[in-house]
Amino acid sequence: MRIFQRGRGLRQDCEGAVTVEFAMVTLSAIALLPMIWDMAQVTSSSMVLSGSMRAGVQYAMSLPSDNAGIANVIQNASGFPSGSVTVSTTQYCACSDTVTSCGGTCSGNTPQAVYETITANYSVPTLLPYTSYPNNAFPISRTVSMRIQ
Repeated sequence: MRIFQRGRGLRQDCEGAVTVEFAMVTLSAIALLPMIWDMAQVTSSSMVLSGSMRAGVQYAMSLPSDNAGIANVIQNASGFPSGSVTVSTTQYCACSDTVTSCGGTCSGNTPQAVYETITANYSVPTLLPYTSYPNNAFPISRTVSMRIQ
């Protein structure tokens, strides 16, 4: 009988319950911090890469055939470690939204429209290894197409 009375007393005593709840919530939040950090890094790097692509497009508008210059502008504007951003550029021609080989003319003797596509890739380093990205890097890519002529 005495054991049951002590058990009832323990159930009614709520001192320290807030401390235990706080400890449980705090430990859960601390366990999630690396994932939150990784998501913030990926989001921030994605926005930075988009901004550096705008700088590359502005440069490409004045010098569309300078592929190395476009890549340097994007790399420098991003502020990422040197050589970590890979940039590729391609040019193509079109007549009335139909891709054609460059150097000719369209029907009616109208000049072809010349477009340039710029693609930039960057791998964001992460704190945790994720199953889809085992090298502790999350790849992001941005592509921009523009008419240059």
